[in-house]
Amino acid sequence: MELSDFTAVGAQYWVRVVEPDGSIPSAEEYTISIRAYTFNMTLIAVGLLFYAIFIFLGIFEYVASINRTLKQGV
Repeated sequence: MELSDFTAVGAQYWVRVVEPDGSIPSAEEYTISIRAYTFNMTLIAVGLLFYAIFIFLGIFEYVASINRTLKQGV
């Protein structure tokens, strides 16, 4: 799972096999790798900030163009 917006966090847990009667059949330990993904909220915040800035600039330019049109008397 390769996603640029996700950060992989590695974790290892040691598990020992135990029989129902409580005896341990072997001393062999098995490694289980679990990947937990955390969403990068900083990336989202920066993206929304740029989005808001461009919307503001677009509205400002639109109002300025209307103002220029009215000054020209068209």
